[in-house]
Amino acid sequence: RCYKINTEAKTWKEAYQICTAEGSYLAVLNSEKEMKYLTRKFSDIYNDKIYGNFFKNVMLIGFHDLLHEGEYRTIFGEKLEEAGFENWCHGQPDNDKNDQHCGGMLRDGTLDDVSCDKQFIFACEREIKSPVKSINSTTQ
Repeated sequence: RCYKINTEAKTWKEAYQICTAEGSYLAVLNSEKEMKYLTRKFSDIYNDKIYGNFFKNVMLIGFHDLLHEGEYRTIFGEKLEEAGFENWCHGQPDNDKNDQHCGGMLRDGTLDDVSCDKQFIFACEREIKSPVKSINSTTQ
């Protein structure tokens, strides 16, 4: 898989649309290994590349409970445990102010429910296609 962390903060819907337009999707965590990789990348850019007036300890990823309150699913419709990773930050999800329905990952790799209308950085994910075979060409 290939990942791109976008450091220009967007809302969850905007992030979803940007990832889709780039031929990818908001990152979905399928394992602890994948979470650790994204956490490392998040930490790598944290001090040097994240600027702006927004909460910088959250990165939007591909899950939400927009269809059924409290039932968090990936953008592909899987429950988080079915997708392979569900490790909430202590006390989360809490749906603070009845306004947190979109998915975020904190810098420590734990999950958090966040407001869909607030802006955060976000991670896109793309499947890597099998390598292209080279074609020998000749010119005369």
